[in-house]
Amino acid sequence: MAQNRKSETVRAAHQRLMLEWAIADWRPPSNLPVWQWCEESVELDSTGPMPGRYSTAVTPMARWVFEAAQDRRVRRVVVMVSAQSSKTLIGILFLLWTIAEDPGPCMWVMANQDHCEEFAKKRLFPAVESCQLTAPLLPKERNARNKRLIQFHSMNLMIRGSNSRAGLQSDPVRRVFCDERREWKHGAIDLLRKRLRTYHNSIEISLGTAGREGDELHSDWLEGSRIEAHWRCPTCQHSQPFRFSTRETILFPAKLTRGGLVWPTNAVTKPDGRWDYAEVAKETRMECAGCGAQYSNAEKLRLIQSMHPVDYNPDGPRSIRSFHWNALAMPWVACDWGELAVEFLKALAQARRGNIEPLVAFVTETLGEPWEEATFFPQDAAAITLADYTTAGADPAPGKFWDREHTRFMAVDVQLDQFWFVARAFAGDGTSRLVACGRLDTFADVRQMQLDLRVEDTRTVLDRRYRSDEVDEHCALFGWQGMIGDNKRRDGFPRYDAATRRKIVLPYSTWTYTKPFVFERDREKVTRRGRWFSWAGEPIKDRLQRLFTGRGLYWGFPDDVSQKWRDQMGGERLKQKTLPNGKIVHEWVEVRRAGTHLRVCERMILVCAIADRLMDGEGWMKESGTEVRLPEPSYAKW
Repeated sequence: MAQNRKSETVRAAHQRLMLEWAIADWRPPSNLPVWQWCEESVELDSTGPMPGRYSTAVTPMARWVFEAAQDRRVRRVVVMVSAQSSKTLIGILFLLWTIAEDPGPCMWVMANQDHCEEFAKKRLFPAVESCQLTAPLLPKERNARNKRLIQFHSMNLMIRGSNSRAGLQSDPVRRVFCDERREWKHGAIDLLRKRLRTYHNSIEISLGTAGREGDELHSDWLEGSRIEAHWRCPTCQHSQPFRFSTRETILFPAKLTRGGLVWPTNAVTKPDGRWDYAEVAKETRMECAGCGAQYSNAEKLRLIQSMHPVDYNPDGPRSIRSFHWNALAMPWVACDWGELAVEFLKALAQARRGNIEPLVAFVTETLGEPWEEATFFPQDAAAITLADYTTAGADPAPGKFWDREHTRFMAVDVQLDQFWFVARAFAGDGTSRLVACGRLDTFADVRQMQLDLRVEDTRTVLDRRYRSDEVDEHCALFGWQGMIGDNKRRDGFPRYDAATRRKIVLPYSTWTYTKPFVFERDREKVTRRGRWFSWAGEPIKDRLQRLFTGRGLYWGFPDDVSQKWRDQMGGERLKQKTLPNGKIVHEWVEVRRAGTHLRVCERMILVCAIADRLMDGEGWMKESGTEVRLPEPSYAKW
């Protein structure tokens, strides 16, 4: 009897499943626009900013993307926007419509396979299960749904990482969803596009936060229609994009006389020369570029309701539609205009101290615009005006050379037959002055110069690229530190910060200890190890150039500094280079025969100052306790 009841229960469940499949198969495809289908069929869970029935009322730009993706004439849709701007949600919703209404083999591609598994568990499966039209099509068998393949009753969905060449060369697909394109392995998109050739109605949908100027996502976006989200001024009906400021940017090369976010600079918002962020947030307004009318954040929804698409590339191919919008156009609380203004001011304060990472994050992740170093920091534009003291006849002793001195470092670039050194004094706030520089002949000369300049052993650093065994031995003997630059590393060294429980990126690595060396002292044998660490070449080179040209903290050098120092400091330039695939990059190259040994020493000292927390070096925003008053850099006109 029990066995019979169990069999009947299994049979009834199977019959219900077959009925659900039959209803899904017999139901005619919907003729609604995708955005309207989503509003009628999709319930968002509580993990998003707006749970409940999906609506495009406050995100009308989603309709434009849906319409382009549904258009049979379109073969590529490119969405380059700010972070947390519903880009991935748009892709998921269009995938739900595909599963239920227009099935065909699809592929969802992310940066790597680890991201795929997390995405499937946290976002994809809950979205499919919460939709009444797709939930019955989700397979119940475990072997039909895993982190790489989901065999829906209507179609197959492959989930891949861009770092898997074999995974991208799998079966042909009709639709491919390219998520977080900024993080993809270079060249993966070209490999993936070959999977779309079989289907005459195939489409590629790329979604991502802006990255660097000229990268693959930006290049694809430029090729398309370049549709911007415009709002219409209620006062004068002037149509304009949600720009942050009047200055020229990569996406908006035309400078304006008014418009963007504005806030007053007065005794209330900036008492005693320091920004009061709470007051700035309250006083921030969006200004019309046409009539100058200003609107508070409380009126944002009114402006969003007037939002409409404007095609900036009407002569582009009809088959490629590209879209851009930023955090200014988003209705979320975190995108309050006042909060965005404060985020910018904090990032700007960090950039003045030489740490531009918060400013890069603001441009790419908040404004959704590509970043390029040369756009914000022209290499030849600023005159060097920091030579404001002399060393002739000055006592180099700490405390006498500079009354603000807190500590000093000495860096040595070791060559095969010579040594170049630089000593620099630092105040507690990160400002600095050059003490001495020059060329030496032996390790004994290096030791004597260190003692003469009264630099502590642990604050004396040597480059170990050449004669590394000798450098390691002398570091172990005198307590010096070894360093080596990694010129191919552009993003620093990630590590986990236990204090904040988050990943941070620093421009230097952890310590590495050398082999043991045995020395004889006072007729006794002593065994010691030296230690050394690596530092990221590209970000330190960029930061040193900003300091050298007066775009950061005071970084002084004497008026009577040697011509050799001047020649070697100007021995590198940031040059534009076009790769074979058409991508434009900027690289540091030597342009003079004088060498760059003293410039290398200055870089090493800069790394030491960051490691000693005299300067901010984290790859995430950390507000400084004090704001240094400096001449306004070029980007401060925002």
